[in-house]
Amino acid sequence: QQQQQRQQQQQVMQGAASTSTPENMVLADWCTARDILKEILEWAALRGNDSVQLANVKRLFRSVYAVDLCETTLGYCKLSELLRDDRFKDICEVQVRGHGYVVAPAQVEDIDDEEEIAHPVPNNPSSPASCGTNETAGRCSSSSSSS
Repeated sequence: QQQQQRQQQQQVMQGAASTSTPENMVLADWCTARDILKEILEWAALRGNDSVQLANVKRLFRSVYAVDLCETTLGYCKLSELLRDDRFKDICEVQVRGHGYVVAPAQVEDIDDEEEIAHPVPNNPSSPASCGTNETAGRCSSSSSSS
């Protein structure tokens, strides 16, 4: 099944039509959003890309993972603001390039509170580590895992 998911990722990232439908979408929680965004950026890096167009991020969540990344559900009006939240600073940074925004992997030297991110406070609903108890999309892994 992992190989099939990887093949779907390749097709979607190359612009193929999506096989996901709105009926089987789940809403991303913080943990799911972090995990999937890590995978998207890792996949882009394997393809030789140092970033992903911001406009493609939500589409990739939906088409590859059948997960809806809804910034308003997570408390933001814009996707770019959501991805600038402290809970993503160990994963990505939003940059302006040319005439648009891109999402690039976070640079280690850009993280001021690396210790706090590596060991988030348990039982804090806004902490990525606490989302292990929330099985909204069943994709959660510990935020302290290294890539």
